[in-house]
Amino acid sequence: MMNSNIDLTTDKEIKSILRYSYPLFWSNIIQQIYFLVNGFLVGNYLGKYALAAIGVTYPIIFFLVSFLIGLTIGLSIIVAQYYGKKDFIKIQEVTYTILSFLLLFSIFLSACGWLFSHKLLELLNTPKDIFSDAISYFVLFCLSLPVMFLFNALSAILRGMGDSKTPMYFLISQIVLNISFDVVFILILQLPVYWLSLSIFLSTLLSLCMLIFYLNKHHEILNRRIFKLSFRWDLLKLNLKLGIPSGLQQSFVALGNIALLHLINTYGSASTAAYMITSRIDGFITIPAFVLSGGLSIFVAQNGAIGLFHRIRKGYVGMTIISASIALVLSLFCFIFRNEVMSFFNSDIEVVKVGSGYFLIVFSFYAIFFLMFMNIAILRGAGDTMTPMYITMISLLFGRIPFAYLLHPWLGLDGVWWSIPLGWILGFMISSYFVWSKKWKRKFIVRPTLPIDIS
Repeated sequence: MMNSNIDLTTDKEIKSILRYSYPLFWSNIIQQIYFLVNGFLVGNYLGKYALAAIGVTYPIIFFLVSFLIGLTIGLSIIVAQYYGKKDFIKIQEVTYTILSFLLLFSIFLSACGWLFSHKLLELLNTPKDIFSDAISYFVLFCLSLPVMFLFNALSAILRGMGDSKTPMYFLISQIVLNISFDVVFILILQLPVYWLSLSIFLSTLLSLCMLIFYLNKHHEILNRRIFKLSFRWDLLKLNLKLGIPSGLQQSFVALGNIALLHLINTYGSASTAAYMITSRIDGFITIPAFVLSGGLSIFVAQNGAIGLFHRIRKGYVGMTIISASIALVLSLFCFIFRNEVMSFFNSDIEVVKVGSGYFLIVFSFYAIFFLMFMNIAILRGAGDTMTPMYITMISLLFGRIPFAYLLHPWLGLDGVWWSIPLGWILGFMISSYFVWSKKWKRKFIVRPTLPIDIS
């Protein structure tokens, strides 16, 4: 096979991270393009009620998906540290063990989603005019969880080995298939909004099958030989040790979104639709933060496993400068074109007004969000996933959620919007302290074989 793995321990620090992050950037861009196209199709051909039906389910879906994504984050860090030490047998054992566990666990979560869907939507104060479509969309979406997370787990393992290109290619195939099914279901067959959940399932299943076939035929480490290995409880325990805090961290973010949505839904369907649109635009704007932090965390994992902490220091400084510069440019764009961007998704005057108000408040704080992610990347790459979990929990429980509930009686929706950057500021301050304390340098699960530079 053509080797797409990048050894992040040898080349120039910034060059290595950017080279690894480049496919991650396009993977995220493609994913957000799908969200934009999906939002455009739903908002313009099915209407604001269909858009709100998807929007109201988003925090629940994000909660279910986030925990499993956290487990794959832990998996990626473990693989990266073993890859830095060139222990390929361990990588195969980790792969078989975690794929087996994730399959069973995702089936369990899928069943829970089916059983409690009605109650969950009631707790969110879901408006009656979108309740039926929302519950149908969510129940069908739960069908996708097992295939979705086998696909994501394999992608995480490849990225841990420095291969960010192969996951990008198969993600492209999944997005193209998904958009194709969306067009058929909405424009040609004119089916209800909940059929879009079926398009997610079909596109992910087909892409997963293609990825498994490719790896079995061409990959030197990830092929059918892994199924001859034994299930390793110690490796599962190690992955859960890293993955559960990451999963809980993602889930806390989802719970924070649910708490906000509980308030936003009381302002009506137009506000719910506007929040759904701003969430997707936020996802697009924050792509560089996720991409650069993802590249930095794998860089930290591979270099820290062999004691190259001077390289980590240079990489961190470079990424903070680059990420802050990108955030400032995107903030300016968001401020200038906020009305045009909102109108692209839905021309309803009330929806555009609510969404524009959101960006007027949040746009100037994106740099803080980006810098917080660089800090968390350092901690996570070292294998310290507990501290980021605590940071997220504190910034939500003592920042975003209480500020939203305290401010909204006086400021209305603007009070809810202000709670978001206030939470970011608190998270940035705490994460900066833990990075500069340097205790993360002793958190690596794979002990360095070279002398440790702790300067």
